[in-house]
Amino acid sequence: MDEMREEVLSAVDAATGGSFKVLDAEELLSGIPASACADAEGVADALRALSAEGYIEVRFAEGGTYCLRSLPKGRAYGARLRAERERTAEKAKADRRAWRRGLAAVFLTALSGAFAGGCLAGALCALLF
Repeated sequence: MDEMREEVLSAVDAATGGSFKVLDAEELLSGIPASACADAEGVADALRALSAEGYIEVRFAEGGTYCLRSLPKGRAYGARLRAERERTAEKAKADRRAWRRGLAAVFLTALSGAFAGGCLAGALCALLF
């Protein structure tokens, strides 16, 4: 499924929760991120495709107003999609934490090396002079 359909399905699922609800195309567009490059015609195409694939049920569609609901198949797909996004976000957060830990380890190693070198140079100066 492409990004546009996923975003429209997520918006429908969030707005309806499995029961029929009348929504305007603008309401659906407000639930879709700008990265999906959505417009009213794109939403209409996505709704037709999602209905044909059995993810949503459209009772009527007139002039940008839709009476629709998400079906169990659509809600299950939406739940998987949300879980996948959460896992991706958690992995990105863990990767950032690991990178920061690695950076701190490198900094502390360099600092201790500089301290040891300074102590050694000081000891040599004290012995030679």
